[in-house]
Amino acid sequence: MIDMEPFKLRVLKEAEDLEDRCGALNAFLTTKYFSQELPAQEQELLIAQHHAMRVYLHILNQRIALF
Repeated sequence: MIDMEPFKLRVLKEAEDLEDRCGALNAFLTTKYFSQELPAQEQELLIAQHHAMRVYLHILNQRIALF
């Protein structure tokens, strides 16, 4: 790997971690437990959280593209 400034490495790590968390949350959103056991308000909040995480990941990826 090319020598990178520490803040760039942190951004790369943050994007990698966020991608993993987004994937895990997305998998949870497709479970029976999510759709049948969680109250509607909690479902809505988790869907909104997933959306916000994806937006944040998109921004991180745009920043990484500028490296």
